[in-house]
Amino acid sequence: MSEYVRFKMGLTETPEPLDEREKQHIHTFNIMTRKESRDKIKQMAKNLGLKVFAYSYIKIPATYELSDIFTFDELMQFKAEASNYGLELDDYIAMRIRG
Repeated sequence: MSEYVRFKMGLTETPEPLDEREKQHIHTFNIMTRKESRDKIKQMAKNLGLKVFAYSYIKIPATYELSDIFTFDELMQFKAEASNYGLELDDYIAMRIRG
């Protein structure tokens, strides 16, 4: 995931293919949340047209893997580029990833 994001942001030439063992690895998560958080998660999944399990299966690994993939200098570069488009940093990154 992080390799793909770095590729879409123009920081690497091509993403590295996944190792076959990594493709077969299954992650299981069991997280306790408050009712308010569960309701918010259900609503976000519904807005994306996903079941809560599918949303969590994507969101949790993405959060851990993508938390610190950009250096400070890269973030400052993206922030400057975002201001050229009149966008916030997160909107600009999302726009670049979507293509």
